[in-house]
Amino acid sequence: MRSGVRVTGVSEDVGLQGAISRDASTDDRLSTENTDVSSSLSTDIPLTRDVTPLADGGVTPRDEDAAGPFDAGSGDGGLAIDGGARDVAVLPQSPGASCQAGLQCGLPTARGSCCETLAVPEGAVLMGRSVDGIDQFPVTNPEELPEHRLVVPAFSLDRYEVTVGRFRAFLEAWNGAPLPEGAGANASVPASGWQPAWNEHLAQTRVEAVSRLHCAGGAESWTDAPGPNEERPMGCLNWYEAFAFCIWDGGRLATEAEWERAAAGGEENRVYPWGNAEPDCARVAPWHDCTTMNDAFAPVGSHPTGRGLWGHDDFAGGAEEWTLDCWGYYRAPYPLANLTPEFPADTPRTLRGLSFYGGMGDMRAADRGTAPPDNRYVRFGVRCAHDLPR
Repeated sequence: MRSGVRVTGVSEDVGLQGAISRDASTDDRLSTENTDVSSSLSTDIPLTRDVTPLADGGVTPRDEDAAGPFDAGSGDGGLAIDGGARDVAVLPQSPGASCQAGLQCGLPTARGSCCETLAVPEGAVLMGRSVDGIDQFPVTNPEELPEHRLVVPAFSLDRYEVTVGRFRAFLEAWNGAPLPEGAGANASVPASGWQPAWNEHLAQTRVEAVSRLHCAGGAESWTDAPGPNEERPMGCLNWYEAFAFCIWDGGRLATEAEWERAAAGGEENRVYPWGNAEPDCARVAPWHDCTTMNDAFAPVGSHPTGRGLWGHDDFAGGAEEWTLDCWGYYRAPYPLANLTPEFPADTPRTLRGLSFYGGMGDMRAADRGTAPPDNRYVRFGVRCAHDLPR
């Protein structure tokens, strides 16, 4: 189990040679931890008005929908206000807003919108790790047990993790309006939308917001001015900021079940997003011997041999991605998301996907991590999901 607050110290690479354990001694070299403020595609899947089919069955935002009625505001512009009443319009949701400037990602021979989103058809996920099945693995992580089957409705998921360039567009556009209550809700998960009280967990000014993004003593991907990191995954995000970005960009947070279905290839139940072959530097990077301490993230989409079944890049090797779910061990009845009333608002949330440090066990589709929602860390990022018509 991985934890943003380092409460477990459990190695995820039992019996594996040459793999790096994700304990505090490894991760703390990379960050000045800040814990205070701070898942075969059917081409006939129905698509929302905000997406357009691609030749390979994927979907991407339409340009006309991306240009939403958002006022960039002026001056310092508050990034959030409290949960109380305020005479200001709520923040509009504008699909693909973060790529209005034409941001492109991927290899030089296959460039495309950084906001490309790919459909995942309705189907089952064998969630968790099996003891003697296809995705068994020599770890002792109890939070991955028992393996259980869930049917996940069709949805779409961003091909790439949110990049520095996309998050920069978010900060430049936000004019201080609060997020509307219920925004970013998952149509299949009751009470999953934004709550007004969460606005107070966001920065109050742009200056404060930018300062929070420097959480790793210079090792973070964020730079105050545009530079060579614009196509690298955004890190140093807490859960509230990740959710707020996805709402503004016309999406929502993925559930753990959605993420694992996409990353494991549905009922193929892959050990790793690309299959069952062991990780190497062609599939995931940066990895522990494929990078240096000062180059924590590779550009998104730069390792296509690590791609998932439905075309998603970097489920392993980039950032760890915040999900909607509250942290909790699996137990029956198994919901699509851990959001039952027994979880207080400040319950730790779940992260999925390996970041740039860790061993082979951490790169598995079934691997789980956790951190309090206010935590930020150099490796904490996000990938947005979207509902599709039923």
